[in-house]
Amino acid sequence: MKKELFLLILPFICLACQGNQASEVEAETPAAIEIQDETTVGEDETTPSDTDFWAKFEQIRRENNLPFFKAAVDDFKVRATPDLKGKELTRVKEGADLEYLGEVSKDLTKVTLRGFAYDEPWLKVKVNGQEGWVFSGGVIFDDRAYPDLAKKLLYPRYKTLLGPTVKGKIVNSNHAFEDAKTERDFYTAYRKLQELGEEIDLALENRDPLENRLSWIGAGITGLEVSIVAEGTTFASFIDFNDLAAPAKRTTGTADDDFVLLARHLYANEYNGGGVEDPFAVYFLQTWDYGGNSLLGQGFHNQLLLEMSEVLSKSKLFEKEILECKERLVQDILKAEKIDGQDNSLANVHKELDAILNARYSVLAPEDIQSIEVRRKEKFELENYE
Repeated sequence: MKKELFLLILPFICLACQGNQASEVEAETPAAIEIQDETTVGEDETTPSDTDFWAKFEQIRRENNLPFFKAAVDDFKVRATPDLKGKELTRVKEGADLEYLGEVSKDLTKVTLRGFAYDEPWLKVKVNGQEGWVFSGGVIFDDRAYPDLAKKLLYPRYKTLLGPTVKGKIVNSNHAFEDAKTERDFYTAYRKLQELGEEIDLALENRDPLENRLSWIGAGITGLEVSIVAEGTTFASFIDFNDLAAPAKRTTGTADDDFVLLARHLYANEYNGGGVEDPFAVYFLQTWDYGGNSLLGQGFHNQLLLEMSEVLSKSKLFEKEILECKERLVQDILKAEKIDGQDNSLANVHKELDAILNARYSVLAPEDIQSIEVRRKEKFELENYE
């Protein structure tokens, strides 16, 4: 499912209402992330303690772990009644905080936003001490903080945008995670989620992201995020492992918890707070649209190989997925054209490779070790990226 595409972070999407018609601007929402550190690391200085190794990402996650309810448009109108003819009470700027009062209008209003027909209710909010109504299509919010509202607003959109079949699979996928009682139930739901992501990508492949700002799609789907990628030319679905931590924790067994934690470490990228599947894992520094430099020498490869081995030593349930991750990591070691030189050195690169070879991690096949031994003797080129 994973595509080698450049993930663009689109800050906002604009909406302007005129009569019964409007244009849209929507915002990417930061993931609400919580992470646990449970693995144990050896004494080698290239593999610092687990507490230290992921510490710099924890603060980013904490900062992103704040529920929000905001205006997605500039000059966003707050009205006295829930309809387009309601008296205008005030206007708020794009990104302004709104206090949701928990009330949704019974009547729907039809508004076409960037070629997509919305037929949605109004939400009662409080702004600067004043209560009023805003059109739901012009609001962004943390779906984890308001799950019932997300489903109420988004399920009808899914049916309109993706068709009744895909909408039904979204509902079933959410129920599968809600109802999962064992680690194997979770695994089955996870595999179905991967298939669902592929179907959504297919349904959206002819949509122009510049005309159809649809980054809200993932908000109502447990464990899935839909982003605009490839220099803004297409949509792509990615697994949100932060979102899967809670359903994994509810099940019996720990194989699902261990796998989710491993994945959150694997995608602990600083720019988005980490934990969401990405074309470039944490051991790679993206420096241009479709590539960049390996971070070999900074401990990520060694740390992740250790964690992969530990997870597989406990359970083989996610063996296929973990071995795929291992293969990509090994290929980064073997085929990296340049190594990031910031706070790094050739001595650190050799030290990390030596640590990997000395540990002989169980996740590595004999041919992996042989290939890394050959690579250890070859030349590495460091590059400082400004």
